[in-house]
Amino acid sequence: MRALNGSGLVPCPRGITAGWLLVEWLPGAPMNAQGWQQALTTGTLAGLLARLHQRRHSGYPLNLQARYARYWQTSDPARRSPAFLRLHRRFLCRRPPTAIRQALLHMDVHQGNVLLQQAGSLTFIDWEYAGDGDVALELAALFGGNALQAADRERLLADYVRLMPGLASDRLRRQIDAWLPWVNYLMLLWYETSWHQTGQPRLYRPGGTAAPLF
Repeated sequence: MRALNGSGLVPCPRGITAGWLLVEWLPGAPMNAQGWQQALTTGTLAGLLARLHQRRHSGYPLNLQARYARYWQTSDPARRSPAFLRLHRRFLCRRPPTAIRQALLHMDVHQGNVLLQQAGSLTFIDWEYAGDGDVALELAALFGGNALQAADRERLLADYVRLMPGLASDRLRRQIDAWLPWVNYLMLLWYETSWHQTGQPRLYRPGGTAAPLF
């Protein structure tokens, strides 16, 4: 985050205490549904992502399989069915897609993590999942995590590619599709471990975790 100071993309970090990262307070509010849709349709969100993805790397590469292993260990043992274990092993043993372009990724872009400031500018908050990885992985997480409609996906892709020289729409689209199963499994494990830790009913999905995702 220090490397992004002055970019308008992040709050300024102030320090770390007792394991907590302290950042400056920014006036503004997370985007509401109307603002989020407007950011999608006007190209504002695509522009924000393109700006981020053209910054220098953080030096901390993302390792999805390490995250899978960590979430697995903090999930509810009673829900680790044989089918779930087989699925887990498949993802641990498979090779992730080869990146088409490495960049610093936020990896948790949704309307609650995009702050609309008083001057009208947008800023990303909540950077706990950030790291270096394939830009298509970021877009796959954005598409899958927000259940974007096909029209919104295509509009955002067109705006994004226009701002990212050297990226071809068709290749990027195929790469996003290749990453989507990995993103889906990451989200499944996140819900499993969050359910185990908090017991919040909104995190519980009846039927268990045994159904294959692809």
